[in-house]
Amino acid sequence: MPIKADIKILPTLSNLELTKVTAFGDSSQEKHYHDQLSFAIVTKGAGKFRFRDSYHRVSKGAIIKINPGEVHSSGKAINQRHLEYRVFYLSNALLHHILDAEEQKPVSEVDFKEQISYNNGFFVNCLETHLKLNNETDLLNIESLFTQLILALVHNNPHTKLRLPIIDTRPSYLSTVIDYLNAYYNEAISLKQLSNVANRSPSQVLRTFQKYIGVAPHAYLTNLRIIKAKALLNQHMSISQTALEVGFNDQSHFHRHFKRITHVTPGRFIKSLSI
Repeated sequence: MPIKADIKILPTLSNLELTKVTAFGDSSQEKHYHDQLSFAIVTKGAGKFRFRDSYHRVSKGAIIKINPGEVHSSGKAINQRHLEYRVFYLSNALLHHILDAEEQKPVSEVDFKEQISYNNGFFVNCLETHLKLNNETDLLNIESLFTQLILALVHNNPHTKLRLPIIDTRPSYLSTVIDYLNAYYNEAISLKQLSNVANRSPSQVLRTFQKYIGVAPHAYLTNLRIIKAKALLNQHMSISQTALEVGFNDQSHFHRHFKRITHVTPGRFIKSLSI
């Protein structure tokens, strides 16, 4: 049974995404990543999430924190039962706006070393805030609720660091390949092109990309296109035009990949903008 999801987007909070996900024992676990910080709470059942190449079991009350760019898979229920979790996806701009004001200096990066934790007080805070943000209309209250939650997330969770960007220890040619994908994501890109850009063999590019990024180049590119598509849909571009703009010549492929990564269709995503 496919994963089911309900989504709401709050334009007043830099397009904060609130998602309620229901997964089942036979739900597929697709690897993907987000370009923003996300955190989730498990509200029903038990299941497992995958971060890079390790599976982590979770149950009701779990708090899951995912750093930007962290390759992971969606939750999957254990023993064929359903797993329910609620997710906050927040933009880097919103995160920095809150933390820069709190720290009274620019915060370059938030790094969650402990991805899964249990803290009943914070869990209840997350659940209540998620429910309230889905129904609240008063702007001041919305901003206050979420600001308090983010400060609690960062300062009350162990092993959380506010730091400058880390030194990139990856091979320099890998950064060149990623820059190329980010620049030409809406074009047809071949492995030979990436090999030429990196000045390495195709097999070496594949191995290195998989080792350091966690997914193959084509999966990274597809995920990147969906991230770009969400931004265009947020700007009220039509679904068909968005598909073409981000590099999908076949609209059915666009719908399939969008649903696979976000758990909602492009049409449902657009409707969430006006809720």
